Amino acid sequence: MSDPGPGPLCTSERFFELIKNSKNSHVRTLIRLDPELLACRLKGKLTPMMEACFKGNLDLVRLFLSYDCDANEKYGDDQYTPLMLAALGGHAEIMVSLLEAGADPNAKNRIGKTAAMLCGFVGMKVSHRILNCWIMDSKFIDELVLQENWTSDLKRRLRRLICHPNCLPVSVMQRVEGLSDNVLRKLIPILLEQIPKEAELPICLRFQIISETLRQFLALGTTARRFQKLMLNHPRAYDDLITRCCLALSNRNEIATLKMAVTGEYTTLNAAIRQIIGDTSDITRLCFACFEPSKMRCGRCTHKTAFAIYCSKYCQILHWKLHRPVCK
Repeated sequence: MSDPGPGPLCTSERFFELIKNSKNSHVRTLIRLDPELLACRLKGKLTPMMEACFKGNLDLVRLFLSYDCDANEKYGDDQYTPLMLAALGGHAEIMVSLLEAGADPNAKNRIGKTAAMLCGFVGMKVSHRILNCWIMDSKFIDELVLQENWTSDLKRRLRRLICHPNCLPVSVMQRVEGLSDNVLRKLIPILLEQIPKEAELPICLRFQIISETLRQFLALGTTARRFQKLMLNHPRAYDDLITRCCLALSNRNEIATLKMAVTGEYTTLNAAIRQIIGDTSDITRLCFACFEPSKMRCGRCTHKTAFAIYCSKYCQILHWKLHRPVCK
């Protein structure tokens, strides 16, 4: 028996049932017909955003955020926020979407727990890493968006680009989607202006690497994908980019830490940068291309100990030229 569809009218109970069962196309149709459904509550407490966050429905969370749903609204007497519910479920990508929309990671529930504390309680290490390493103070982004009269969607994209825990070049270039060259050119001097004002070395280093990556990308006038391949296929150019960023900050007090990165006291420069910014991801479970945490692996690698890890098919294809000669 086929699903009759959402129908011309919908109660709040039916609307939440569609969200719970991931009937995304029906939910989209209903919102277009009746946007006020976004303000409904299940039993007077749960919001559609919270239901989608807890169930791990990324598409619906992004849909609700595009309608400017509140990313900080609290749930009933327990005072849970959408970010806390996503953290409890271990939905890392949803947490990133909420944070780029302005979710407050320092908000507390009724018993005084933040989203990071809840992650630690349920053992969600990847989610905990996002909250610990996300750059919280992004007022300069808000000022730039207001000055240029840019959209709220563009502001979310800028927050994802700058505040995300992973500042390594391949990952940075994966987040430039939807940002024009003109926007990136205006962003680079703003990032460089923030470095002398910032007291913490990890954040300064992240701003420096992002700005240098964008500068080199714009100078080459290529696509993001080709730039990523260039970085992966020419490790010397990759290391030179990071080394220049470390040397540019050598006038700060933390010279010893930067020297360790530049002189290679760590296994790789990538490991050094991750150590400096406080990234706690398991080094044995990182994507070979962008160094994001992942549980996936190359399906062709059959060896129990030697196999390649990738966070997505995109990264696997990007890294295939290097991986192919050693693929098991």
